[in-house]
Amino acid sequence: MKRVYIDCGTHKYEIADPMVKQNDFDEYHLFEANPTLVDFDRYSDNPKVTVYNQAVWKEDGSINFFLSKDYTTGSTINENKTTSSVDYSKPVNVPCVNIGKFILDNFEEGDYIKLKMDIEGAEFDVLDSMIADGSVYYLDDALIEFHHTKIKEAGIVERYRKHKEFFVENKIKLTEHY
Repeated sequence: MKRVYIDCGTHKYEIADPMVKQNDFDEYHLFEANPTLVDFDRYSDNPKVTVYNQAVWKEDGSINFFLSKDYTTGSTINENKTTSSVDYSKPVNVPCVNIGKFILDNFEEGDYIKLKMDIEGAEFDVLDSMIADGSVYYLDDALIEFHHTKIKEAGIVERYRKHKEFFVENKIKLTEHY
């Protein structure tokens, strides 16, 4: 059994740094879409850590990524996000990873997987995809920032409630991150 930490939306490594320092996992996979925030050298001396400059999504390929005006906070692939001064006029095309497929291709159900997700509104589509492909059942612990109050989309609050209920019903530990 492997112990795996997957960070979706690593940002400025606020959560990743203490996780890596604790050294509780066999592998660390850190995904950040914002090219201005990715630091490939940060953990270059640690073979357990892999840093990816990719957006976490429900498909492999590339996707438009909208930077916040200060380039650091709240950048998103969700065109319905209403906060953080996102500049929708100049999208940056970034590679994206189907995180469910990544989990299914690289891990086994018996592995212990902790997933941290702060992907600025894309979490709803990504979680729906993970439920559909079964990869969500590989998770043992999830730390998720839900952006339901920052997305202008019909039914977003209901989707938030359904995702929370899903984790409870399936006994997957969920901690909401803010």
